[in-house]
Amino acid sequence: MHLARHTLSLFGSKTSGDSRALVDAQVSQVLTFVGDLPVSGDRQGFCDLTFGYRAGPSVTTGSLLHEMAHCAQLREKDLSRVSLQGYGFSVKHVEVMGQHYPQPETTQALEREAEVFAMEILLAKRVFPDFDVEHYLEDFCLPLIRYFSDYYNIPLSPHCETLAAKEQARKDWMRNQVHTHLSKYTADIVKARLLSNYQKISERLTSVANA
Repeated sequence: MHLARHTLSLFGSKTSGDSRALVDAQVSQVLTFVGDLPVSGDRQGFCDLTFGYRAGPSVTTGSLLHEMAHCAQLREKDLSRVSLQGYGFSVKHVEVMGQHYPQPETTQALEREAEVFAMEILLAKRVFPDFDVEHYLEDFCLPLIRYFSDYYNIPLSPHCETLAAKEQARKDWMRNQVHTHLSKYTADIVKARLLSNYQKISERLTSVANA
């Protein structure tokens, strides 16, 4: 498949006609590599032990890869917080006049997301060999980081004085984080972690449900 089609279906296909058929075909390719895990184009995120690949009004292969990468990224200590409703991510909150607001003190969420980005890149590159990594980072990953509550915790040089310089510095920090993780893993390692973590999560939640 051509990169233009990858860009469409991995990151922004609508749920109609040829686009949905293309996404479903690519999802089949993903499952051929990782194994027969439960997936659904009608679900968003990870819930009920199923990887969803809907993102708002769209279904995207990229959404599926992202949820699988989140599962692969989990450490042993993280598995116990996963529930049938999702991965159980949270950040520190502070209460102001009866309202709760996120107040992260580190860049932990973004560091985790950088590792997830790297893992989904490795999966995408294995399944779709002409996948453009830098295009993905610049157009799809880096614009998202400003929506993370720890975005403003990214360390900056005192020489970054303008808003544009600060935004670029934060993007460069995230890009470096992703590339560091890309050098640590392979697609086969990500696959092995995905399957191992999924099995442990499935066994624990099934045991709880049957208790």
